Amino acid sequence: MKLNKLLLTLFISLIVLVQANAQSSNPLIKRADKLYDQFNFSVAAKMYLSIVNKDATNVAAKQKLADCYRLMNRSDLSEVWYGQLANTPNTDTLDKFYYAQALMTNEKYEEAKKAYQQYLLTLDPTGKMANEITKEIAQIETLFKDNPAYTIQCLPINTPSSDFGPYLYNDQLYFSSNRQKSIIIKRIDVWTKKPFLQIYTSDIDSNNTCANPVLFNYGKANGKFHAGPVSVDPVLNDMYITRSNYIRKPQKSIDETVKLKIYRLVFNTATNQWGKKIIDDFPYNSDQYSCAHSSISRDGQELYFASDMPGGMGGSDIYVCKKDGAIWGKPQN
Repeated sequence: MKLNKLLLTLFISLIVLVQANAQSSNPLIKRADKLYDQFNFSVAAKMYLSIVNKDATNVAAKQKLADCYRLMNRSDLSEVWYGQLANTPNTDTLDKFYYAQALMTNEKYEEAKKAYQQYLLTLDPTGKMANEITKEIAQIETLFKDNPAYTIQCLPINTPSSDFGPYLYNDQLYFSSNRQKSIIIKRIDVWTKKPFLQIYTSDIDSNNTCANPVLFNYGKANGKFHAGPVSVDPVLNDMYITRSNYIRKPQKSIDETVKLKIYRLVFNTATNQWGKKIIDDFPYNSDQYSCAHSSISRDGQELYFASDMPGGMGGSDIYVCKKDGAIWGKPQN
């Protein structure tokens, strides 16, 4: 009897090993994985979907397919695939979380409650965390009620593309956008299939109406890749710009990606204008992780920013640097 059990176990293990080798050696998977690593999620998703349609047992392809849809903000499709993974034994526990997240985005709150509870019970068997998130979801409808103290209006400078990161300075609105600059798009971001983000400025008239958005043309802040959002030091008037890590050419990290850096555009008091060249002098920039989305306190003594630098508590954390003379002190989480 023991011998039969041993032979059966070995037979099953052999089948699993053969299937795993077949999946990993699939040339289509290798091509899809390469595109995924290059953030070309839309094309990679089509390949993973083709693989899954031919082999519904390919969990690795399903995982990457679900991740692609999540990273493309396709909550309708990520719900479908994370839903399958969440109910598949021995998959990543995070699949349960992403499934719950997709349900929340798709306003399926009752289903999201159950999904969050399943995920949280894997982290906290007492159920305390699950109870807290359930209470918060129960308040969703209250949060969506209109507040008569405020009205929200869409600005006339918005486009169907992404327009975000507004910053007000000297009767100008600065913002980031990946709107189409011309009919012929020479460079596009493979992640979004849109042009790279650029910094724009818009006039603000006496009625607080924004108009005439144009590309920001100082210091070569805009370029071939992502630029923006921006913030301005209220004391020195220097502009701090989030930008892809490149000057003449992109600088890649060990994982072959281009991170974000915080660049500075110095304000020249003699000419009452910003300089002609951005400066990479924020001491905590790195080729290996991102520093981005700076915001400076009104007294100019604190600089807040987001970073995925090592030692943080999450994927990206908020850090603050305090002025130490003329330089920024060590970041505090």
